[in-house]
Amino acid sequence: MNVRIGSFLILVALLATVSFQAAQAAGEKQEKASRTTLTIKGMHCGSCAKKLTAKLKQVAGVGKITIDPKKGLGVIEPKNPRQPPSPRAQWEAVEKAGFKTVRLAGPFGKFDKKPRF
Repeated sequence: MNVRIGSFLILVALLATVSFQAAQAAGEKQEKASRTTLTIKGMHCGSCAKKLTAKLKQVAGVGKITIDPKKGLGVIEPKNPRQPPSPRAQWEAVEKAGFKTVRLAGPFGKFDKKPRF
C-alpha cells in the first residue's frame, strides 16, 4: 500500500509541475502578444532614443520601453497586458518626439498609417 501512495504522490507532483510550466508559458505568450513593435524613421543616436522614450512614457498604459535607434525599432510593453496602450497615442508620441512611424504592429493589428483609435 505504501508503494501505491508513493507512486500517487509522485504523479501528483509531476502533474503540478507540468501545470505550472504550462501556466507560465501561457503568461509569457500573452505578454508577448500584448507588445507593440514600432518601426521608426529619423532616429540616429542615444539622445534620439531618450527623447522618444520620454514621449512614449506619457502615453497611458505604457510600461517598459526598449528603443534601438540604429535599427529604428521600438518595443513597448504595456503596464497591464490585458489593457494595451492605444495604437494612435503611441503613433502620435513618435510624431511629437520629431520622428516618423513607418509601421506599428501590436495587439490591435498592423498599421502603416496612423490608426483611428
